[in-house]
Amino acid sequence: MIVSCNSCGVFVRLATGGGFKIFWLIWVQLDRIAIALLLIQRLGQKFLIKFDSKSMTDNMSKTSSMKYYDIHGILRASSNRAWFPDYFLAEPLSNVDLVINKGNFTYKQIEGQFLGGNGELYTNISYFGLPVRKMLLKDLMGKTELHFTELTDRFFYHAISCLIWVLVEIKLLQKGCTFVHAAGISRSGKAHVIAGWTMMGKSSTIFGLARHGVEILGDDVVIISKKGMVYPFPEKVGLGTNTANVRLSLRQKIEVNLRHSLHRLTSISPILRALFPIESTASVDLSKIAKIGSKAKLDKTFILSKGKKTERIDKNTAINRIVASTLHAMMSPGVTREIFMAYCYFNDFDPNFIETKMRNILHQSLKECIVLGSGKKKYYKSVLSEILE
Repeated sequence: MIVSCNSCGVFVRLATGGGFKIFWLIWVQLDRIAIALLLIQRLGQKFLIKFDSKSMTDNMSKTSSMKYYDIHGILRASSNRAWFPDYFLAEPLSNVDLVINKGNFTYKQIEGQFLGGNGELYTNISYFGLPVRKMLLKDLMGKTELHFTELTDRFFYHAISCLIWVLVEIKLLQKGCTFVHAAGISRSGKAHVIAGWTMMGKSSTIFGLARHGVEILGDDVVIISKKGMVYPFPEKVGLGTNTANVRLSLRQKIEVNLRHSLHRLTSISPILRALFPIESTASVDLSKIAKIGSKAKLDKTFILSKGKKTERIDKNTAINRIVASTLHAMMSPGVTREIFMAYCYFNDFDPNFIETKMRNILHQSLKECIVLGSGKKKYYKSVLSEILE
């Protein structure tokens, strides 16, 4: 049986005998219902939120206020859209490297897929009269700015989050640092990173290690400099349905499973995701798991694997895995990658800039690299045995 889905229905084709029987099953018109709700919402907010504001100042007064972040003195940013951990909150800064602005803005009043050049990329695509993808990206080599509407954020929340990650990474690379998709711990003045593919067990490993007195630098992301320093990036820890080495209360268990189910349900349609933006995991502050550590010199790099043995590997092999995992997590294949590549095309920006710079920094910073093959619930035991030597 072959099944293909779209927003209007489910097309089922059954292969029987020497011919084909075609059946058309009408699916509940979720997209159309959702669009109708959005249109009603737009009419109801007609005098509260205008999609074509006269200035960015007017727009910002209708959204959350601008906040400032100082990331270890390496990168300064301002944003009125939640992304940076509160750990980096700072007083208003006069000079920033990156501006993230969610709200209405005007740009030559042109609608189209892409308009670029002179260090800018603009996109404005409407759906049923709604500007569902309106963004402006400016100057990746200088003071970088990203502007997007509130509706764009609702339709492409994950893509916007990934795009911000890409922009922060570019600014870090320009200053000799890089994000690494890895958990990080520190003990006795030494830092250790635990890299792995998505859902491999980084959080589960951190939960296990937290019971043994280590300090945590990050659950999913840390920053590494070309001088081999590891800086904390303490985001909230996601609690998924398969997270190990953590005891959840009954309320947390209910929340985890409910979020997982509702997220899968709303994933049927991008319109539903815009109307009901639900995170797939519950979350908890990293500081409630263990003490947040300070920057420390990198010692050992662990790579999570599904093999059965622990072994040393050469630096190039470790870098290949870390780069692949980090780029995969950072640059989603849809809108994020499209926006970045379009900017490269229209502004002669090297599309390999991130990977090339990341590899150079990791070559200078990594020392001993170890593959762990003990399994999600026991990775932390293998890490402990290595760092307690």
